[in-house]
Amino acid sequence: MTRSFGRSSIVQDCLNSNHHFTKNMSLKFINSRSARGFALSAILIPMGLLAHDSTETQIFREVINLKPYTVTGAWVPGDDATVLPVSSLYGESLDTLRTGTLGDTLEALPGIQSTAFAAGASRPVIRGFDGPRVQILQEGMPLADVSADSPDHAVNITPDFAESIDVIRGSATLLYGGSAVGGVINVVGSLFPSLQLESGSTSQLSSAYHTVNRGWSHQLETQVNQGDWAVRASVSNQAFEDYDIPGYAASEAERNAFHHEDEHDHDHEHEDEHEDEHEHENEALEKDRLGSSFSDALQASVGIRYRINNTWSVAAALGTQERLYGVPGHTHAHEEGEDHEYEDEHEEHEDEHDHEHGSVQIDMDMWHADFELSGRWDEGWLRALKWRTHHSNYEHQEMEGDAIATNFDKTLWSHRIELSHVFTDELSGVLGAQLDRVNSDVVGEEALTPSLKTWNLAFFSAQRWQRGSLGLHAGARMERMHTDVSAGLPDYEESVWSGAIGMDWNVSERSKLDLVISRSARHPTGIELYADGMHVATRSYEIGDVNLRQEVAQGVDLRFEYQQKRWHVIASSFFNRFDNYLFAAPTGDTEHGFPVYQYQNADADFWGVEGELCWKVNTQPDHRLEISLVGDLVKANLLDSTSRLPRVPASRLGLVVFYQHSDWTLRSDFRHVFAVSEVADNELPSEAYRVWNLYLSRSIPISAGSLTVQLRLRNLLDEEIRPHTSFLKDLAPQPGRGAEIALRWQF
Repeated sequence: MTRSFGRSSIVQDCLNSNHHFTKNMSLKFINSRSARGFALSAILIPMGLLAHDSTETQIFREVINLKPYTVTGAWVPGDDATVLPVSSLYGESLDTLRTGTLGDTLEALPGIQSTAFAAGASRPVIRGFDGPRVQILQEGMPLADVSADSPDHAVNITPDFAESIDVIRGSATLLYGGSAVGGVINVVGSLFPSLQLESGSTSQLSSAYHTVNRGWSHQLETQVNQGDWAVRASVSNQAFEDYDIPGYAASEAERNAFHHEDEHDHDHEHEDEHEDEHEHENEALEKDRLGSSFSDALQASVGIRYRINNTWSVAAALGTQERLYGVPGHTHAHEEGEDHEYEDEHEEHEDEHDHEHGSVQIDMDMWHADFELSGRWDEGWLRALKWRTHHSNYEHQEMEGDAIATNFDKTLWSHRIELSHVFTDELSGVLGAQLDRVNSDVVGEEALTPSLKTWNLAFFSAQRWQRGSLGLHAGARMERMHTDVSAGLPDYEESVWSGAIGMDWNVSERSKLDLVISRSARHPTGIELYADGMHVATRSYEIGDVNLRQEVAQGVDLRFEYQQKRWHVIASSFFNRFDNYLFAAPTGDTEHGFPVYQYQNADADFWGVEGELCWKVNTQPDHRLEISLVGDLVKANLLDSTSRLPRVPASRLGLVVFYQHSDWTLRSDFRHVFAVSEVADNELPSEAYRVWNLYLSRSIPISAGSLTVQLRLRNLLDEEIRPHTSFLKDLAPQPGRGAEIALRWQF
């Protein structure tokens, strides 16, 4: 469901150089890895390159500038009320921040960081929540992947062709999932074509070179509208080598921890000899470039929509994605008792280092098919209907060299119906149901779980009452899940329910107050219930528990917004108390050289604040200068325990400067990320670091459309960036200083 834009985050509102919707239609060149990609490009290239003329180009540019932006999570079509709270990226801001993964694209928004695991795998972390507590959707539907199970697995939904990325919290999350206590991320506009354009074609071609990894990325997307028909096709390709880093791959804390542990294994009479050995060993440690950080990706899709009449339409889409990426710091299993991180002898360590960082990779392949029937009525209590069916098949192999160590296979069928209604002028809402069926098989060294077949049936409702300046909203969701398990283990079958109530109050013409009180519940995942084996990505031996209880969180979310002509302030705070919080706790034992972690329930608290302050120094149409101060803080604690939860995000404080003059656009984004000293068991502290990114673009009108030249400078200070949210923060830092030079042609 969609609704007219009501408000956005301060970062979007103040720093978006184009408050109108700006479509990023892009399609990347394909390589020889996929016959399906060639087939789709054969359709796409004639559409984009042969079917346009200058008149159609002008129509496209005018329509795009006038089209209103929409945010997902609407109560009824045309409703302009917001659901607390929504952060959205679209237009110029999305073009500026867009990268190859969702986690890296969204981490500039307050309250959102990323798992920062690898160049090909970076999942968003919202307010300290990740995995199944953050739901990622494409056009309101999930795709089959295993990114919520392990941080080294890529998210199959990318921001390459997104028109907007919405982060939804509050009552509206119950339209999509009860477990999404962190929020729902919905990638919009990358699947089905729009019928709002006039007859003709529109296309965009872009290409970029990245210095930090000596890689190229290419995009091409085109849409053809003819009467009641619209066809949209896209293809993208990226080929990145291992990226540069500022110094050693292993952090100083990691190297010191290794040295300290190793010193206890030698007699004091050999201390001098041991020091010399360490000096040689440090020289052998990876430096200046991070091995196995390469990433190659190819994706292509084609969608079609037909207007049955003025109020009803039907759409279908096919898509495919292939990805091959390295997993830095990823060590596969050794024999029991053997050190799995470093070898004591210099020669053995060097050989092991070359093996670990040069050959561990994930080869992923996914395809999906989607169908949508949507319509509306102008009268009566029932106003809109949307039926969606989605099918996706996902497979990836974790490989050592050319040998397949583990094979993951997952198939998803999802059916969803939404009904929007208006009972009175003051009361409206959405009712719906969704049925998901998932088959999951894992075979090989890292087969943590047996084969699983899962059915999940959900009924949901979200209602809104509005009178004057006061709006009340409420939502509820009930889910029944049944999992069939092989290997003689007990099946799982339980029901959970989630609910939320809230209000939004326009205190004055310039200020607004929003409040949500929620109850979120989720089932244990298959890994939490049935895991029994080595999980190399997290450097642990994980054991599940079939007797785990449901996780339940009671939360309060408060948001205040104040706006003047030249000032705009948004401040948010949240608190969540968990009963039976699900997490992997260290047992103190080791298995096959890995520390053993047992999944268990415990009570926990999460709380935090987010703030955004924007000063519009100059608001002239051809001369804009805006300065924003942004920051966030998250704290999490286990109750009745001295232990702490791992990977709680570090606090951040940032300064963003946006300047636009005529056809020039400049954005400077500087953030200070604070150190983390209070850590969980078996976790090293994180040092503070600074991130400074710069974006510069120039739009050049040409006879055949428009040309945009872009320059992105990332990590200008060449800092050693190790996000505390990453499992690999002490083994694989983020890229060093680099530049991205891009050309984008709209025609």
